[in-house]
Amino acid sequence: MSLLRLWFIVTLPANRFGHFCDVDIESRCIQFGRPDTSSKLANAILTSSDDLNTFSLKSRISRIVNPRSRLVYLFDTTYKSKRVVLKLSWTPVKRIPESAVYDILHQTGVEGVPEIYDSGLIQANFFGYRLEYIILEYCGQSLGTYVVECRKRGVPDSEIHKNANQFIRQVSNCLVQARARGVLHCDISDGNIAVRNGQAKVIDWGYAKIIESNSSGVIGIDPAVTDKVAQQWGFDKAAVLENEGTWDPLTGTVLFMSIPVLFGLPKRGLFDDIESLFYVVLHAFADSEDCSGFKHYNNESLALTRVGILGCERSCLRLFNVKSGLGALQETISAMLKFLFYLGDS
Repeated sequence: MSLLRLWFIVTLPANRFGHFCDVDIESRCIQFGRPDTSSKLANAILTSSDDLNTFSLKSRISRIVNPRSRLVYLFDTTYKSKRVVLKLSWTPVKRIPESAVYDILHQTGVEGVPEIYDSGLIQANFFGYRLEYIILEYCGQSLGTYVVECRKRGVPDSEIHKNANQFIRQVSNCLVQARARGVLHCDISDGNIAVRNGQAKVIDWGYAKIIESNSSGVIGIDPAVTDKVAQQWGFDKAAVLENEGTWDPLTGTVLFMSIPVLFGLPKRGLFDDIESLFYVVLHAFADSEDCSGFKHYNNESLALTRVGILGCERSCLRLFNVKSGLGALQETISAMLKFLFYLGDS
């Protein structure tokens, strides 16, 4: 019952709220079931049994998630003998469910996104919020963590740079394909690019924006697809799409926001996601965050600092604490730099 009320209550210490969250201490697993297979509404049962169809709640993933209007809990667990991530999210009903975004990405054949094993709604509308669950494949560690761990293991820099080049191509390809199908990620950050077994995947599409194609020439998703998805997930498409536009200047992880978004850009696009990827790469190979390019006092000051840094093409990497000697990766970073900030000059 507590899960149907507010999931985060059951994760708080009982001595703070007493009987209000007095959950059976033997309940360490959760099981989902959908009585009506045509509906996304599901039942959630806390149980002490542990089998192929239940999920352990013991191993919680400690990860910073942008808290704006969203509460997220992640668990590293197993499902039918596969390592997976169980994601529980409280999100406003006026925003598109993350699972609905994944449905669109998979239906339209976008590469580089996690496989989804199951998803649904535990609560469709609780005081303006929905409780959503997603069971997705475990995609690995962040790009920054990957670089650190490789260096600790003594992996040659040339191999790290070669793999990073491949990851950049994979993520860029994913973002371009997604935009062509009418989806913008809107929160590209180090934590949202996961690396495992030579494959980079873009995760956490909870802040994604849907763009429909129209007669004015806007390239996006077929409105018939969003009509179907909205019906399946039980949200008001018109209200959600209208509301999404108001979040353009707000959504994202500050250190990786593009300069226009930091300045409060009223309408964002693919270039903003690619610019965020550029900062993710610099962040992963920077000696530390203690540098001008990643020092945040407020959004506008960071934007102005980056404008100044990126205006000095020859020395800008040094001001992001990225040293030379990046081999083939240096060419990729230089190409991204020119594409994003100097293309109009050539």
